[in-house]
Amino acid sequence: MNKYLTYNNLEESVLKYNLYLLPFFVIIGNAFITFSMIIVSLIYVISCLKKKKFLYLEKFEVKIFFVLYIYLVLNSFFSEYYEKSFIRSLFYIKYILFYIVYKNFLEKNFKKINNIGLFWIIIISLLSFDI
Repeated sequence: MNKYLTYNNLEESVLKYNLYLLPFFVIIGNAFITFSMIIVSLIYVISCLKKKKFLYLEKFEVKIFFVLYIYLVLNSFFSEYYEKSFIRSLFYIKYILFYIVYKNFLEKNFKKINNIGLFWIIIISLLSFDI
């Protein structure tokens, strides 16, 4: 089978290019950042369901994120408009998943994407010269 058609290679490519395009998404606006996080979260959930293993759930910082997330969701019930607050706080899981996915991705592919810092510096420099 062609190596370019495998799911793992597609997953790695999407995550890599998403990470490269993150500065552009910040410049373009909130909808692109949210779309990027949703794509990354879906990739993580599909990968975990396929492998039947959730990554980094035993790490201390992930446990802290989940405790804060549960606090946020429970705190939304005490809000004046608890229906809207609960729905809004429910989707904050994407930030935790974004962190977990890219922590895993950067640990696995650190040597392959060593030029990402240079790319981000160039984009941020061009943006600061434009301002």
